[in-house]
Amino acid sequence: CTRTRSVVTFCAATFIDISLIILQPTMEQLLAELLRWKTLMVCGVVMLNPLFWNTIGRIEYRTHVVSKIFGGPRAGVTALATGIVSLNYVRTSLFHKTIDDYGIWEPLDNEIVNAVGSVAVLIGAVLVVASSYRLGFFCSFMGDYFGVLLSERVTGFPFNIVDDPMYWGSSLVYLGIALNHASVVGLLLTACIGLSYVIGMYFEEPFTAKIYTEKGSK
Repeated sequence: CTRTRSVVTFCAATFIDISLIILQPTMEQLLAELLRWKTLMVCGVVMLNPLFWNTIGRIEYRTHVVSKIFGGPRAGVTALATGIVSLNYVRTSLFHKTIDDYGIWEPLDNEIVNAVGSVAVLIGAVLVVASSYRLGFFCSFMGDYFGVLLSERVTGFPFNIVDDPMYWGSSLVYLGIALNHASVVGLLLTACIGLSYVIGMYFEEPFTAKIYTEKGSK
């Protein structure tokens, strides 16, 4: 948890410093974009995903209702995974559509920003794919809430680099896409997605630790 907070603090400070340098000449434009009702609505929608799977996961952990409905824990995880992937498709489609609707933002339309975006996408994709490989299908989709547990918590790469690498990797991918499209609205949506992940990590990390502690005590 301490490492997670340190990473969050570092990333937030770095993002703010870079933002102040890049956005200072046109801060009024940024504020105008932020206050558009459409942008605020999309921000709300893209933040729903972690709320969805955390809510379903906790309900399942306490009642096993999803497992009962679908005929077992693994079938329940598969059903939840289908919902998560579907929502992610909607979120990504909405993200791209909103970026296209608003068009490029001149201060971000240069080769350096584009290169940074490409690197962010690459690093993010590596974190997501590597963490998915380490966790396997079921534990990538809240399997531990269904009682489908690994023999022990994963500590190898990329979990030895950063806690919750799937969340940070996903955030980096969205950040990279926004930078590649020179989209200030994309940056705002990325911030919303990142915030939703930080909130999700705040609740998930101690709950997951509790699950594995209870397993170890049995």
